[in-house]
Amino acid sequence: MVARSSSNRQTHIGCKWTFKNKLHPNGQIARHKARLVAQGCSQEFGVNYTETFSPVAKMVTIRILLTIALHNQWPVIQLDVANAFLHGDLSDEIYMKQPAGFVDPQHPQHVCKLHKSIYELKQSPRQWFQKFTTFLQSHGFQFSKADPSLLLYNQNNIHIFILIYVDDILIAGNDNTKITLILKQLHSVFRLKQLGDVSLFLGIQVHKTKQGYFLHQAHYARDLLTHAGFLDCKPATTPMGIKRKDPVDDQLFPDPSHFRKLAGSLQYLSITRPDIAFTANSICQHMHKPRVTDY
Repeated sequence: MVARSSSNRQTHIGCKWTFKNKLHPNGQIARHKARLVAQGCSQEFGVNYTETFSPVAKMVTIRILLTIALHNQWPVIQLDVANAFLHGDLSDEIYMKQPAGFVDPQHPQHVCKLHKSIYELKQSPRQWFQKFTTFLQSHGFQFSKADPSLLLYNQNNIHIFILIYVDDILIAGNDNTKITLILKQLHSVFRLKQLGDVSLFLGIQVHKTKQGYFLHQAHYARDLLTHAGFLDCKPATTPMGIKRKDPVDDQLFPDPSHFRKLAGSLQYLSITRPDIAFTANSICQHMHKPRVTDY
């Protein structure tokens, strides 16, 4: 909807187009995505946003859910919500500039009044989480006391778990008929894609074997090595050297932001590679002022 701002205090935020390749679990390109996002960095607290916090699933909760499902021989279904944030309803009054390529030639100075939470708005994750969990609560689900991103359904000996990490969702339970009904109800309100049994969740590849689930991040690790320029390096038996020398005249690393990004990626990789946890922690201790030898 195009309108003029009715408030002098109201700011008009910008927007931009983003482009991304959606990948299959094997790393091949599935499709190309284009998305219009708001430039939420220009939002002002108290003017066009207030609350922003939205819970996300803890890694320990994900592991426990997979363990419970495996122990009870339940299938773990993975769901993906298309354009999840666009489902969220905005309670704040927000005006956005017209997107490039869609400017009204008759009224180029007009702005768009947003009714739905577009991507990159500061309150978008919260609005989407509230919309989705409110719907589940209206159908008998309750929040877990241990993790607010886990919702439980316990009625008439039917136990169903739904775990939410933004727009990536896992569902498992002991009654397939009830799960099918819940999925049908969700499909009637949200644009859901059923991805089948969990295979790739938050960059973690999940392979089901006869012994259980095998979690690994081989694709993530390979991308990390490629980005760092170490893909062709020789492997080592230990993640770091036993002894370390700290030369006094060592030069500062020229790109600290690149160093910090790699350090954060190594921390995430330690989810399935605990053997590098100590090394990743050692690297993170130098993020404030990294040197060439640290890199």
